[in-house]
Amino acid sequence: MIIVISYENIYAVKRLREEAKGLQVDIYVLDARIWFSRWNFVNKLKMWALYCRLQPTALFIRSCFPKYNEVHHFARFMSDRGVRVVDEKIAKERLEMSKVAYLRDLRNVGLISYDVDLLLDYSKSGVERYMAQHKLSFPIAMKWTYGFGQMGVRFVNDMQQTLKALAEFPIGEVFLMPYIVADCEYKVLVIGYKSVNTVLKVEFKHNKLGPNLLKSEPLPASKLPEVVALAEHTARFLGREVSKVDILSKDGKLTILEANRFPGFEYFETHTKENVAKKILEYVKTTKFTGA
Repeated sequence: MIIVISYENIYAVKRLREEAKGLQVDIYVLDARIWFSRWNFVNKLKMWALYCRLQPTALFIRSCFPKYNEVHHFARFMSDRGVRVVDEKIAKERLEMSKVAYLRDLRNVGLISYDVDLLLDYSKSGVERYMAQHKLSFPIAMKWTYGFGQMGVRFVNDMQQTLKALAEFPIGEVFLMPYIVADCEYKVLVIGYKSVNTVLKVEFKHNKLGPNLLKSEPLPASKLPEVVALAEHTARFLGREVSKVDILSKDGKLTILEANRFPGFEYFETHTKENVAKKILEYVKTTKFTGA
């Protein structure tokens, strides 16, 4: 039995259920938005009852928004009883969902070249000080630190656009970064710290944020050793057993853009024909518990 924490009624859960039948694996889906509340005595009793009823061998955390701490406690509870947790790191430490946190980690080891800090003053003078401190000039990228996919991402050309976009977000939850011009973007899906066999090369949209998903090309991972090595190293460094690493390429130079811990894979499966759901279940099912 594998417990999956995810939203219900989404593509990923549908595919995991389909592949579970073929692999003769039972899965039980918990929706973090509905099932989890504050971690207290009542919840511990609920965990015990669920554990005793299902006797799970593994826990796959595909999404835990917005109950990050509660899911951490649940993962720790299961890990303490010998249940394999993916990502194992979620059972070991509290989740830090801010993009700034992991980008700083990447910066500290030289995997990205730009500094990342939250913008705490949304006034014009506050933005000007921030840009001067981080040596930024327009155009720039603005990102919500708790966003995923393209949610909470803005491309701004001037101060007027910046101030207008900042009004959409709570103070202290946005960071600014250089707008990196690239030739293309590579999307690498990593399972068990190893890339799947196909990498998706996507056309870069100039003067806009995000790749042109209408123009993508699946390529053998074996043909892109440097891209794959960078993605695998990044995933392992961050402790993200299942992740999608987005990498920009400009004149042969590679730059990490994102390392998503909870990747959606509908687009990836559709355009690469990789059976991502099956590979995830096989990994979760067969890898051994190492202890939290």
